[in-house]
Amino acid sequence: MASLSVVHLFRNSLSGEIMPSLYITPALQVLWLNNQPHDRLSRRINVVAIMVSLTSLWLQRNSFAGSVPMNIGDLVSLRDLDLNGPGTSSFGLIPRGLSEMSLDQLDLNNNCFMDLIPDFEASKVSFWSNDFVCPRLGLCVLLK
Repeated sequence: MASLSVVHLFRNSLSGEIMPSLYITPALQVLWLNNQPHDRLSRRINVVAIMVSLTSLWLQRNSFAGSVPMNIGDLVSLRDLDLNGPGTSSFGLIPRGLSEMSLDQLDLNNNCFMDLIPDFEASKVSFWSNDFVCPRLGLCVLLK
């Protein structure tokens, strides 16, 4: 499995945590675990922050819980990140490293982020349906 670079397991019936064998796959560039039926793929997503070769990570529409790993910005090769809910349910603050990443696409829709909306470096960003405190550095409102 050392040379495995692409894993597309979307729309299967996976359950539990992200497979431990993926943690030690140094060549893994694309990981799509999105759209598992019945929200069966769950737990935290901290493990993805050590998958340093990732260029594309799709975890949308699962039951992951917790905050986005604080060291997600260490994934310097990442270009496409999709954490769209419902069900992904990431919450809390957006790690500074995430807002500073040079992503082509970042989807944070339908989560529970409760922070100021940072100025993202990503080319295309979507973050509607969160509980942000301020839409930008202007008037504070509750977005929902």
